[in-house]
Amino acid sequence: MNETLHPGSYFLGDASLVLEDKIYNGIYGELYHYENGLFNINNANFAIHNVATQFDSDLQKDKFFDTKGRSYNIKSGMISLVSLELIENKKLCTANGHIFEFDHPVNFIYSHGTFYIKSNKKVIIINTIYDFENYDSDNDEHCLDEEGHKIEHFLDASDSESIYELSDDENDKYDEEDEKEEIQDNSLLERKKTFFNK
Repeated sequence: MNETLHPGSYFLGDASLVLEDKIYNGIYGELYHYENGLFNINNANFAIHNVATQFDSDLQKDKFFDTKGRSYNIKSGMISLVSLELIENKKLCTANGHIFEFDHPVNFIYSHGTFYIKSNKKVIIINTIYDFENYDSDNDEHCLDEEGHKIEHFLDASDSESIYELSDDENDKYDEEDEKEEIQDNSLLERKKTFFNK
C-alpha cells in the first residue's frame, strides 16, 4: 500500500481511539467495511492499514514504537493517518499517538509488516512484527516500485531527522481549544436550564 495525502496536520495512531463513533463505525465501518486504504471523509484525508502482528481484539491496548521511540497505542489492530479536521477531541491524540505537521505531501506506506510515513526526505518508521518466527511474509503485502523491487530497497528517506512533531505548547493549544469549546457548551447548557426553569 502506498497512498499520498495532502500536506497538513495529522494524527498518527489508531483511528478507533480518536474518532467519534459516528465517523469510525458509522462512515468508515458502514461504508468502507473497515478496509485498508485511503478514504475521503467529510472532505478530509484518512489512510489506514492493519498491522502485521496477529491481533487479539479482546486485549485492552497494545503498543508499537517508531524508530524514535515514540509509542502508539493500538486497540483495533490498525494504524492510521487521520486529518485533524476529523477529530473532535484532540486530547485523545496525545494520549494514544502523535500529531504531526506535514509541509509537503505525505505518503502512507505499508510493506512487509512495516509502516513508513514519508514526507519529502523525512520518514517515520513503525515495525509491527512482534513474532518473526511465526510471521508469514509471503502472504503479507509488499509495496513494490515500478521495477518490481520491494520498497525497502528504494525508499529514499532517512529517519535520522525526525518529521516535525507538534511541540508540547502546540499540543496544549489544541487542549485549550477543546477546553474553551467545553466551557462554551456548558455555559449554553446552563443558560437553557435557567430559561426553562423560569
